[in-house]
Amino acid sequence: NPLFHHPWDTMTPIIMIGAGTGIAPFRGFWQERMVMVEHGEKMGECVLLFGCQRRDTDFLFEDEINAAVEAGAITHFLPALSQQPGIPKTYVQDLILQNKEIFEEVLGNPTCEIFVCGHSRMLEAVSAAMTEIIGFDVMSRIVSSGRFHEDVFGFEAKSEEEQNQGDMLADMRMEVAA
Repeated sequence: NPLFHHPWDTMTPIIMIGAGTGIAPFRGFWQERMVMVEHGEKMGECVLLFGCQRRDTDFLFEDEINAAVEAGAITHFLPALSQQPGIPKTYVQDLILQNKEIFEEVLGNPTCEIFVCGHSRMLEAVSAAMTEIIGFDVMSRIVSSGRFHEDVFGFEAKSEEEQNQGDMLADMRMEVAA
């Protein structure tokens, strides 16, 4: 996806959301930000949400992520663990709603860019959670202005009832075309 890259302006706030192997493209993002931090460049906020089943078996790049947080290349790191013994099941969309203040602030910036990588079901849930926080109109502006980037897989055929309910992101894109 040619639009799925770190913004050229280092002050642009970004939100990166990946589940499972969806974390892979963001490794390049935080590595690039680490180099920029080492060279003294000022950076916009960077929120990373990563979802996996268990910390002990699925937590990809944990040491690198922690180093990026310590260096300030990632300002907020929110891990979601869906099958970790001893803690409630949590998905990335849950973290968005649980950390409403962070997302209101970052999404409220008119230059904020959002990157989502993973399964299409996660994309729909993430979009719904963000829309719940900032409202349909603001989310529509983000999507229609090309600041919502997705690299997803697993689109499934929908029943006629599901098709009639519409796809929120498609509706937002259609508003711009009208």
